Amino acid sequence: MNSESSIQTAPFVKPLPKWRLAFRYLYIVLACLIALSVVIQVFLAGAAVTVHASYWPLHRSFAHTIELLIILACLVGLGTGLPWRIQGLGGLLFLLLALQYIFLETMPRFGLIILRAFHVVDALFFFWVSLALIGRVWQQLRLQKQAELSSELVASES
Repeated sequence: MNSESSIQTAPFVKPLPKWRLAFRYLYIVLACLIALSVVIQVFLAGAAVTVHASYWPLHRSFAHTIELLIILACLVGLGTGLPWRIQGLGGLLFLLLALQYIFLETMPRFGLIILRAFHVVDALFFFWVSLALIGRVWQQLRLQKQAELSSELVASES
């Protein structure tokens, strides 16, 4: 076995323009902020239930921060050039956001007040999807970096 065949190279990945790479880094930062925001939001809800009801207004107003982050992530995701399955996770966050309001506001109007409990369960999905998004984008960034390093190595050996 020669030394060239023992070198593992990353699969061919087309070099990205710097602006697209910047969008990918911004996308992962937004996904991290969304995950952190969900943790803060659950903390505020827990404080409202277990400590004092005065935390509810803070919980409600902080939801708008999460909304903004999700909308920004969906828009930034369009500029990343990532596969649709990864960008779909950003869209799924938007759908989960809509479900928050459906469970909390709409279900009681139809006499299905018990379904309000899914508002809390939906928060778990928010957290999971944001972590999945972070993992997938990070994996794409690593592949890109490996490909760049491999091409530099091949170029320097030539």
